[in-house]
Amino acid sequence: MPAMHTRRRGWGLGALLVIACGDSGGTSDGQTDTGSTTTTTVPTTGEADDTTTGDDTTTGPSVGACNDEPAPTVYEHAGGFVSDETWQPGLHRVTGGLIVTGKLVVEPCSVIEMPDAGALTVRDGGALEMLGTAELPIVMTSAKPARARGDFSGVEIYASSTGPQNALRHVTIEYGGSNGRGLLWLEQGASVAVTDSTFRNSSDHGLVAETDAVLREFTGNTLQANAKSAVRIAPRGADQLGVGTYTPNDIDGILLEGGSVDHDSTWLALGAPYISTSGFEARAESGSARLTLAPGTTLRLGDGAIVGIKQNAGLTAIGTPDRPITITSNKAVGAPGDWAQIELYDASADSFNEFAHVIVEHGGGSTYGQLWIDSGASIAVRDSKIRSGADVGVFAVQGSALREFSGNTVTGNSKGALRIWANGVDDLQPGTYGPNGVDGILVEGDTVDHDATWLDHGVPYNVLYDVHVRSDGGSALLELLAGVHLRMPENGVLFVQDNGGLRLSGTADRPVRVTSSKPSPAAGDWSQIEIYSSSVGPENVFTYAEISHGGGSIYGQVWVDTDAEVTFDHVTFADAGMSCDVEENGTVNAIMTTYVSCP
Repeated sequence: MPAMHTRRRGWGLGALLVIACGDSGGTSDGQTDTGSTTTTTVPTTGEADDTTTGDDTTTGPSVGACNDEPAPTVYEHAGGFVSDETWQPGLHRVTGGLIVTGKLVVEPCSVIEMPDAGALTVRDGGALEMLGTAELPIVMTSAKPARARGDFSGVEIYASSTGPQNALRHVTIEYGGSNGRGLLWLEQGASVAVTDSTFRNSSDHGLVAETDAVLREFTGNTLQANAKSAVRIAPRGADQLGVGTYTPNDIDGILLEGGSVDHDSTWLALGAPYISTSGFEARAESGSARLTLAPGTTLRLGDGAIVGIKQNAGLTAIGTPDRPITITSNKAVGAPGDWAQIELYDASADSFNEFAHVIVEHGGGSTYGQLWIDSGASIAVRDSKIRSGADVGVFAVQGSALREFSGNTVTGNSKGALRIWANGVDDLQPGTYGPNGVDGILVEGDTVDHDATWLDHGVPYNVLYDVHVRSDGGSALLELLAGVHLRMPENGVLFVQDNGGLRLSGTADRPVRVTSSKPSPAAGDWSQIEIYSSSVGPENVFTYAEISHGGGSIYGQVWVDTDAEVTFDHVTFADAGMSCDVEENGTVNAIMTTYVSCP
């Protein structure tokens, strides 16, 4: 049935706050203006300084009038359907739920009192226009004398409403949220513009926007003192949130639920973290889905959460030294493994994947590090901190690329700084790579098929499987610079083969060391370095190197193939298995080097 509306005049009972509405010199300090301005009464909750937190209640009736008359105009609205209507300034007491199927215009300086569990629902071609001003705001509040969170439901906007006409400006909605949909709820596909408005004292979230809801504008708003978060919104809609005040709330943050990021999006730093309890992905079937985190942004992830960057998508997180971007645990006190990992897939858009001044921490809850890079994917990471993970900091799969990896601090990770294939180790540039639970950079067995230089990063390279240095075309010269410590696995072999070469370029005070990976090394822990005749002989030069605890087979710690060549310049051999250092079949040029030849 249609809503019933009654107009009457009169003052409410109980304590009143008397102010003057308009620009006529009235006071707003609770004193009656004795001048020519007509005094009007508005609810105490309409005042900007009357925000309550927690479960506090506000007492006193909500009585208001903004017309120039001695007493306010009071309107009563029974529940039912509302067609095209304009609500004049004054106090509007609603006694039942309203369903707006026409256009409802609420004029500035109106106060709407909602009944227990009541909702204002906009659907079926309806529209809601509540355009207050800074001086003459609109207030929707509880009708109870002692107001509390959850007294009424809220405003519900459905996709079947006339979206372009839904607009709120200088509106305060408070003490609702009883239906678990926040103070303002948008159905999937619904649309609204909200500016300079306040959502407070909800028993739920302040705003709930379902997947594909459209916030045509959402700026200058204040969301405070709500029992849950400021906003619950799908990841694909988070870029619609503009600058405003999103704290404090009982759960400080913007809760991301459902859907994926499927278009280019920028998440602003809003003073409250983005919270994703189950993770999300970015992907686009066509076009691009570049997710950009603005400087100062914090993203908090829940147990086992994964951020997947997939088809045509990218993750751009470029902070500044004083406004870093933080990706961390959603727990009050974070710990290694609280969330899983960020995953960059082969189908992602490489040029979009870039980190600078980013803190990644408390992830690694599976076995793929905190940052996992698929074969064929790449990322640039600089001046960032990847710390306190339950696995390695970075897991770079064979065929992946670190386009830049410089100035980073990778510490406190339980299983090491990085896990990377041998062919990509030369991507690592100066930074801090320890301490970690496992001291070192884990190097997967692989073929180094290009000229590569491995730097000394202050921690050992822990080789997990055999490494081959070779190329089917061109050259593959592997050079280990002064200070490098290469730790070989049990029975491990370093092969130098077709078009390959090996240089150990140490100095007197910073030799290159090749030794065992075992905590308590012994002679014969690993096998040998094998120099083949197909390698580039003049490039096989060991200078100021220490080779120890190898020779686990019968070929010494270095095996030189017939017609192969190697130069030893100030090389020290120690603790060899089978009591010999070099299988001397080819040419060995020894300078200031003593070794034991194998029989």
